[in-house]
Amino acid sequence: MLGTGGTTPIPKMFLGENAFNILTLDRFTLWASIMSLPMLGEFAYRFIQGDIKILMQEKIGAVYHRLAGAVLAGLFIFMTIFTMTLGYFRPSQPAKIKMLPIVNFLSQDQHDHWRYLTLGFGDQMAWLAAQTKALSVDGNYHSARRLPELTTRPIERLENSKFKGVEGIGSLQQFLTVPEKYNLKYIFSNDKFYDPCYISVAGSD
Repeated sequence: MLGTGGTTPIPKMFLGENAFNILTLDRFTLWASIMSLPMLGEFAYRFIQGDIKILMQEKIGAVYHRLAGAVLAGLFIFMTIFTMTLGYFRPSQPAKIKMLPIVNFLSQDQHDHWRYLTLGFGDQMAWLAAQTKALSVDGNYHSARRLPELTTRPIERLENSKFKGVEGIGSLQQFLTVPEKYNLKYIFSNDKFYDPCYISVAGSD
């Protein structure tokens, strides 16, 4: 039930507002899928050489039973290939980013005494954080972030705030409007979508 995410009101009712906003609910879908494997195996066994096979052959004949098996097998293979190749046709992560120039910049002239923010880096933001002593206002794990403005909001990461719509952009602009409050000085953007956000803030200054 938790794996249904926001498609039903059940997870929010069960978890509460705060936990619902910060948990990655697709993990529950993964474990539910694993738990369903024994039932799938039982069905496959009964379909191939059990009572379901006998029943179908008595009702519709052996030919249609084999045809139904071929259709089910084809659907299974198609969904497997589709799932494995979906990231190729619709990438969920940006192309590899050259971190060395950013790391060098942050390591010189005491730039690492200030916080920075990445936009459009995807999971590579964690790789950048691992290579520099500078701190980011953002974080790759919701509950471990130090700023209450992030732990009390449903936005997972500022760097992909555009996927949260108005609420996400509002959270991002909160940091860009008063960067001195968060010791924020540098923004590294890999997504042109965010350009108007910090350009407008810089222009207002």
